[in-house]
Amino acid sequence: MKGIGIILASNPGYSETFLMNKISYLKKAGLQVIVFADRDRNARIKDCKTVIAHQVAETAWIRFLKIGWVILYTTLVHPAACTRFFLSELKDGRSWLVACKNLYRSCHVFGYSLAWIHFEFATLALGRENLCRAVKARMAVSVRGFDISLYPLSHPNCYILLWKRVDKLHSISDDLYLEALRQGFPAEKPWVKITPAINTDIVKPKMNLGLIGNPVKVVSVGRLEWKKGFEYAIRAICLLKQVGISIEYRIVGEGSERESLAYSIVQQQLQHEVILKGRLSHSETLQVMHEADIYLQPSVQEGFCNALIEAQATGLLCIATNAEGLSENVINEESGWIVPKVNPHALAKKIQEVIELPAAVRKGIAENAIHRVNSNFRLESQVRQFNDFYAN
Repeated sequence: MKGIGIILASNPGYSETFLMNKISYLKKAGLQVIVFADRDRNARIKDCKTVIAHQVAETAWIRFLKIGWVILYTTLVHPAACTRFFLSELKDGRSWLVACKNLYRSCHVFGYSLAWIHFEFATLALGRENLCRAVKARMAVSVRGFDISLYPLSHPNCYILLWKRVDKLHSISDDLYLEALRQGFPAEKPWVKITPAINTDIVKPKMNLGLIGNPVKVVSVGRLEWKKGFEYAIRAICLLKQVGISIEYRIVGEGSERESLAYSIVQQQLQHEVILKGRLSHSETLQVMHEADIYLQPSVQEGFCNALIEAQATGLLCIATNAEGLSENVINEESGWIVPKVNPHALAKKIQEVIELPAAVRKGIAENAIHRVNSNFRLESQVRQFNDFYAN
């Protein structure tokens, strides 16, 4: 049986449990899965073969020799695949130099018998649109958020060739599929929505659903970067403090915006209210969730968000913005609440409204959220969907 090749920028890391879970469960389901990573930055997935791409040397003359040797060796060992690759590149109007560069980035995949090559982010397929043709595999591409909503803003028409080559598109939400259509994806080509999922055997509901303490404990989980919208959440906490609400806000995660967020916390005199918890293990993160009352997802752009699914499974009262897939993740007024993005006043108002709701109403929302996650976002269901995805 031919395998499934998964193309990643690097081995799945701390914030990419959704990829580790998918690959591990596909392996358990009996599929032959090989991970092809551009860089070797994290621990390998257990019992899964990982192939790392050829790295580029820093010294110019060593880089020239290495690239030349790798291309020559690949051409000698896989002449038919290399011929198909180069002919496709030249037919697409690329120069020999660009074709050689693209081959160098892709040739670690040559030599493996693959039924599908799945680019887990659309940006990873750029420059490698002809790889699947070369190795005679079908091409799958996922759109997950940044790759379809933000990257094309600074790289217009970047996916024109990719849309011609892809055999099947995977989107994690309806909204991202619509964005792919706006970016030129042909409506007649097949696509499947498969949402992220979590291991519900690990994520268990907390006690005392719907109860809110004093101070109110609020938590968010995510990389500290602009698109997560934590700046707006911090402003919302400031607004709540101004009206006399006692609140503790914990942000779990690490990233490039740490200094900016820390400065904002000091400027708004929220050192006692807002704590940047940094990077925690998955079990430690779940513990912080169990200790909280409200989960906040203030994103400016978000494909779907696994942490928000876990927060609902925990029974937290979840408030999220209307950024892309979040409105499909949380059902407004049923399993949580949706507010406009980039709007700290809306966040603060909704937090206050949730605090003032009767405890029985809050408990009902929390129970709805737990039931919905168990019904719609289980890993077992996701794996069955991907089995069908690769089978058809």
